[in-house]
Amino acid sequence: MPDVMIVAEGRVIFVEVKHGRDKLSDVQQKTIAELRGNGAFVHVATSFQGFYDWFNGELMPALGHPIPALAT
Repeated sequence: MPDVMIVAEGRVIFVEVKHGRDKLSDVQQKTIAELRGNGAFVHVATSFQGFYDWFNGELMPALGHPIPALAT
């Protein structure tokens, strides 16, 4: 099971945190594939920036929350 589980707006969101040379085990890869196959959002976070980009660029729009444009 991934490190973090969130339930938001009736959807399940999982985040697996990896640092440095840490990699997904075979069991983790299989579990993540099964979770995604069942409609869960799953992200493997290797950096905060990568998580932030996924959260704002993929997750929020998929949940129906467009990201407001930055002021120029």
